[in-house]
Amino acid sequence: MSICRSAVKTSLPSSAHRCGKSTLLRAINRINDLVDSARVVSGTIRIDGVDLYTPQVDPIALRRQVGMVFQKYNPFPRSIFENAVYGLRVAGVTDKHELMDAAEEPEVCRSVG
Repeated sequence: MSICRSAVKTSLPSSAHRCGKSTLLRAINRINDLVDSARVVSGTIRIDGVDLYTPQVDPIALRRQVGMVFQKYNPFPRSIFENAVYGLRVAGVTDKHELMDAAEEPEVCRSVG
């Protein structure tokens, strides 16, 4: 399937249940890299001719280019704390106090339930 730059294409049935829609999107975004039981084992996924699963592709940089919007909470398979500070860690924040303070913000606590 080829999709033009900046185009939105839908070929996934929105009403189909458990047909792999989210799995496909997670594979494109490489979020499945964090899930041991979900791996692309054959074939390729390319953007601008670049195979997204080559070692030269930085998954963090890819996720900045290829976004996803979730219908419901979709945490990474990590602790609540690690999910809350994930964006900060990606941005290079390593100070434990800063991470703790950010995770304890009322907005963060409300958003994770």
